[in-house]
Amino acid sequence: MIVAATFCLVAVCELPYGFYRLLRWITCGAAVAAAFQLYSSRRYNMVWIAGAVGLIFNPISPFFFPRNAWRIIDAGAAVSFFVFFFATRKMKQMTCKRSKTGDT
Repeated sequence: MIVAATFCLVAVCELPYGFYRLLRWITCGAAVAAAFQLYSSRRYNMVWIAGAVGLIFNPISPFFFPRNAWRIIDAGAAVSFFVFFFATRKMKQMTCKRSKTGDT
């Protein structure tokens, strides 16, 4: 998720079209993976956000927006990936602490 967030932040700059095609694949894949992790962590509201990010960055049937709109979308996706990362990380830490103490 951190790699996808970094790619989204870099995408705010003007780069060759090939980078943006690669960005779609990376971001869509990371959004799908995040959705599964968030679902298993019972973060259902964030699953919908991850699904929306995956849909917007879908490389098979792409959406086309003006460049300025993409900058906002890229920045929003980067923030979302950072939130997803810390949300799943926090849940994993809580699960590990419970398993070490023997709580169920």
